[in-house]
Amino acid sequence: MPKYKMGLFLPTNNSLLESLTFQPLNPHEDTQYWDQAASLAEEKWGYIRRFPGVDERKKLIRNPKYHFYIMRYAEHFIGMFALLNYPIDFQTKIKAQELVSFYVCEEFRSFGVGAALFKEALKICHKHQANTLVWDTLNPNLNGFWQRRHAQIVCDSQILGQPTTLFRIDVPKPS
Repeated sequence: MPKYKMGLFLPTNNSLLESLTFQPLNPHEDTQYWDQAASLAEEKWGYIRRFPGVDERKKLIRNPKYHFYIMRYAEHFIGMFALLNYPIDFQTKIKAQELVSFYVCEEFRSFGVGAALFKEALKICHKHQANTLVWDTLNPNLNGFWQRRHAQIVCDSQILGQPTTLFRIDVPKPS
């Protein structure tokens, strides 16, 4: 039976996941999604940088070092993440990417969207020949989500004075 959320009738989990669209953000074409991503990032994480404002956030996420991706259901923005490249460590042969701004809109949680979004991040890491993905989480309530995906806690950390948990995962070959 369809579920009703955010003014939408949503299909069951499997058909919802089959109807998701995943895409990189193009700063010249996807302006409405850039605006949504910037507003969401400022709302959820603006306190870390003392709320610089949506315009500053737009500049930050349009920086070429960030590779932003979104997930849509129909034309509705439902999730996002960005990946940052790390240089190869020739001593350890680790080529890592960092996952930042990972978010699933609350109305779409518990449908498997977060797991699908994370799987896409891992596919991109593999495509870019990264063998490790690292990220910080500001919300310890999410640690179980990451651990169910085989992520390992590296240590307690912090971002600009805010406590975090640092995670890592070996990038698997896509299935």
